[in-house]
Amino acid sequence: MSSQTTLDPDTTTGSAAGGPTSAGASISLRGVSRHFGDVVALDHVDLDIASGEFMTLLGASGSGKSTMLSLIAGFDDPTSGVVEVNGRALNGVPPHKRDIGMVFQNYALFPHMSVADNIAFSLKQRKVPKREITQRVGEALEVVELGGLGRRRPAALSGGQRQRVALARAIVFRPQILLMDEPLAALDKRLREQLQIELKRIHAELGITFVFVTHDQEEALAMSDRIALVHGGRIEQLGSVEEIYERPRTAYAADFIGESNLFEGTLVQQAGDCRVRTADGDLRAAAGHGRAGQDGALLVRPEKLQVCAAGDQPGSGKDVVAATVETVTYLGSATRVDARTASGRHVVARVPAELAGRLRPAESISICWEPRDAWLIPAPATDQAQGAGRAR
Repeated sequence: MSSQTTLDPDTTTGSAAGGPTSAGASISLRGVSRHFGDVVALDHVDLDIASGEFMTLLGASGSGKSTMLSLIAGFDDPTSGVVEVNGRALNGVPPHKRDIGMVFQNYALFPHMSVADNIAFSLKQRKVPKREITQRVGEALEVVELGGLGRRRPAALSGGQRQRVALARAIVFRPQILLMDEPLAALDKRLREQLQIELKRIHAELGITFVFVTHDQEEALAMSDRIALVHGGRIEQLGSVEEIYERPRTAYAADFIGESNLFEGTLVQQAGDCRVRTADGDLRAAAGHGRAGQDGALLVRPEKLQVCAAGDQPGSGKDVVAATVETVTYLGSATRVDARTASGRHVVARVPAELAGRLRPAESISICWEPRDAWLIPAPATDQAQGAGRAR
């Protein structure tokens, strides 16, 4: 697609593709709950999404993320609380009066219509003049890089092309908000990664607010400005992609977003640095959450670990734990080492690919890392006591 193609401002909806600071709308959920009989799908959720932001609602199946999207779209109403767009309460306002675009996992295209007619459908419903419809459909096709395919039927398109048509249909009426419910889940890995890049480009080009629902951690990290991790109907953690990955607040967040190594113990010092007494020795973290005497866990991501032969000097200032290799897996770009420490703790390290041929099962090794790469979180058993589930 040419980077010059944009959707011009629409004075009837107040939305545009002109720039990221003016085209989108803000979204707020204030004390929102949704109950289905005795089942609590959402439990007093507070969330603010800025105008023009790419926000991802990330969570496992049944966490409440799709329910949250449904409430924003207007397909359902909260049991309590308020959904606002640009400060206006939308409770009770039907979906077609919210001017919010929606993209589903299953495309939801009309099979008997051409690509162009599918995209034009919402404009015809809005009584947009025919000449303007033709212009807008052409622009939308260019934005999603499907120019020249307007006459085809959905059956003649690939899965990725169909999803692009669904996206074009959702943006053609120039909404200020685009909601996407697992839109890439049915695609293969290569196509999924390609469309992740395309969605980031389209978001930057249109400048509207994107709210994206997924269970895929890598997908969320690749595209988002911020991530709201949803768990048990609440927001487990809210933050930038770097904050969510590098500084999780709970063991659940640490494990859900990427692999993690947790060394559980007791915080014995927090003066200048954090020091945790574990079954594998006293280990340090640059920072984190906890107080002296409190149970905690030291988090180190697998890619932060280094592996060397037992007895080798890993370098000054690093923390070192003795371990025994269990398995070595060559992954192409890296090697995965699964090991067991003297205390019986399972540890995973991702190290340079060339180490695959140098390590053997049952070999004694030293695993080390820089204290600045370690992060202290509450022990898994105390997550709930520490207030997991509240937006931060």
